Amino acid sequence: MNVLETMAFINPETGKPYLKKENVAQGDVYGVIGFTGESNGTVSVTFNKSCILKIVSNMFGEQINVLNAEVKVPQAN
Repeated sequence: MNVLETMAFINPETGKPYLKKENVAQGDVYGVIGFTGESNGTVSVTFNKSCILKIVSNMFGEQINVLNAEVKVPQAN
């Protein structure tokens, strides 16, 4: 939340966290963040196309209209 507020100049709203049962990512762009410590696990963060384009445009300071290599990392085959 803090990173999006500080670097993308947006006010994100979080949904209620839930345990994902299927092994398929939702959204157009997603990332998985692993953590260890008192608890171990992963958190999946997903964005739809219009949302991630707004975030990247704000961060780069220029209008980005397509999901290109600067916006997402291609999936490995």
